[in-house]
Amino acid sequence: MSSSAFTDTIAAVATPPGLGGVAIVRVSGPEVARVFPLLPKLPDPPPPRTACFTPLVDDAGEVLDEILALYFPAPRSYTGEDVLELHLHGNPHLCAEVLSLLATLDIRPAQPGEFTRRAFLNGRLDLTQAEAVEKIIHAPTREGRRAAVRLLDGGLGEAIGPVREALIDLLAQVEAHIDFEVEESGESVAPQLEEGLKTLLHALDPWVASRRTAERLFGGVRVVLAGRPNVGKSSLFNRLLGEERAIVTAIAGTTRDLIDRDVHLGPYPVRLIDTAGLRQTEDVIEAEGVGRSRRSAAQADLLLWVSDDPDEAPPEDLTRPCDVRIDNKRDAWGGTSGWQGEHRFVCAAKSDPDEVFEALRAGLGHLLGDVGGEESLTATARQGQALAEARQHLLAAQTLLRDDPDDLELIAEELHGAAHRLAELLGEIHGEDVLDRVFSSFCIGK
Repeated sequence: MSSSAFTDTIAAVATPPGLGGVAIVRVSGPEVARVFPLLPKLPDPPPPRTACFTPLVDDAGEVLDEILALYFPAPRSYTGEDVLELHLHGNPHLCAEVLSLLATLDIRPAQPGEFTRRAFLNGRLDLTQAEAVEKIIHAPTREGRRAAVRLLDGGLGEAIGPVREALIDLLAQVEAHIDFEVEESGESVAPQLEEGLKTLLHALDPWVASRRTAERLFGGVRVVLAGRPNVGKSSLFNRLLGEERAIVTAIAGTTRDLIDRDVHLGPYPVRLIDTAGLRQTEDVIEAEGVGRSRRSAAQADLLLWVSDDPDEAPPEDLTRPCDVRIDNKRDAWGGTSGWQGEHRFVCAAKSDPDEVFEALRAGLGHLLGDVGGEESLTATARQGQALAEARQHLLAAQTLLRDDPDDLELIAEELHGAAHRLAELLGEIHGEDVLDRVFSSFCIGK
């Protein structure tokens, strides 16, 4: 979508679809005042940021609903434009009728994320804050929501903005030496450059190091149960879920396809996957299930190998090592339930009390990593990629400085690359394709 389209006025329902106590229709743009005649008890001019009770009428004067109207004049609004919110009773047919009525006033339907896109283009949010809005809405866990709120509060911009400014200052010093050949007078920029690069890398390192944690927190984790047939994978799957999701029988090969369910382990949203038992089989359907099991194990973020024999080793043909070994059916061979070190757990999936599996869930969450106190978390792959690439440019400049301190042109090129990536991160430079990708994942009305 071209930013030049933002000279018109838009409207959308800002609340979830369906029946509800209240539905909010949001209107933003230069022609919000076209709606005022439909609100006969709205004062003229409407008081800013004040809830006004008024009928909402159509163009023939028929009352459609009795509503609350709130007017937010520019620039002190979410979008930075004039904004009007109509708080209706939550009937989807009423909402559709209101949007149709607004269309007769040349107020068009908003595109996904268009309100927040306008907020960004009008300087109300930087691009990282705009992305945080979407993450707050869709965060699957409390920890994810809290991390997104920190970003909405400007955490990433406040941290990276000064880094970019310091980088530009350092680049100016380098270019001054290039332009005026200060080095011929015996002065060298190398000491300042070396110290400056160390400081910049130190500032970026925590954000880059937490990238994997952020991906798991917002994107989720795949945890796969694998093992031979009839070792209790499905029983363990059900105990971890706290419900009877997978069919459990004494017949080997009962599970023939992947079974998955969403759970939480520690702070992370997890897709827990039960798989078909790994064995050689002539059964075509079971063989397909075994193949899927192997592929799922290869893609796991956390692979749990389940066995009923504490002396059995996982097969050598697994494409990746297991992260945790779970020795099940301990009542058959005399083990003690619980963690036996960080990467081995003993249990009896059918008979152990719930407390045993609460301990298993807690331990698995610990293995995935703690996000408590993590202030340096990005929210999107775009943010993580931009920071990682900026860091690579700085490392390249550091290497060039070490190998040939006089090659300032190449060093300056790497510093330019780092500055460019940080500017893209914050949205200080952007293309329409970048904004389209960022805002296309938003819901309509936000």
